[in-house]
Amino acid sequence: RQAARARSPCTPSLLQPVLPAGVDEDCAELQPEPPPPDPVRRLLDRGLLVDSPACGEPGACEANDDLAEVKALFSTQLPDVQVVGVYRVENKALASVYGAIRATMGATPERDLWHGTTLDCLHNIATCGFNRAYSGRHGTKLGMGTYFSADAAYSLRFCGRRAGA
Repeated sequence: RQAARARSPCTPSLLQPVLPAGVDEDCAELQPEPPPPDPVRRLLDRGLLVDSPACGEPGACEANDDLAEVKALFSTQLPDVQVVGVYRVENKALASVYGAIRATMGATPERDLWHGTTLDCLHNIATCGFNRAYSGRHGTKLGMGTYFSADAAYSLRFCGRRAGA
């Protein structure tokens, strides 16, 4: 089923007859299947992406809106770019691995960095993290790895160019 969606929209396997009442099968028009679900919506539905602030305590959302802070950081660097949505990855398995690694680093401060990617990579990042096994799609100038930048404009270069991407 997945391979059929990758073919041309004119492929007969994507067309299903729509038979209004009283219409003979020989006269039926073929209509394409609806497009596959949006990858962001799919991850939101599975609980792997969240579009509400991580408050910590009840009533603390107004003072500690992490998603609004990320949007503000991005918009400060790129005021002419429209932000369509800000989401947080909520993957408990990845969070526990991150917490364990972070605990070994002592008092090393964290930095706000950006990673540019396309929608088709979103599922792998949300479910498996930033895995070096996926590297190399946009180059390996500094070797195999996952690249981040303090400059949002630089990371934006690696995002999709479609509207809403």
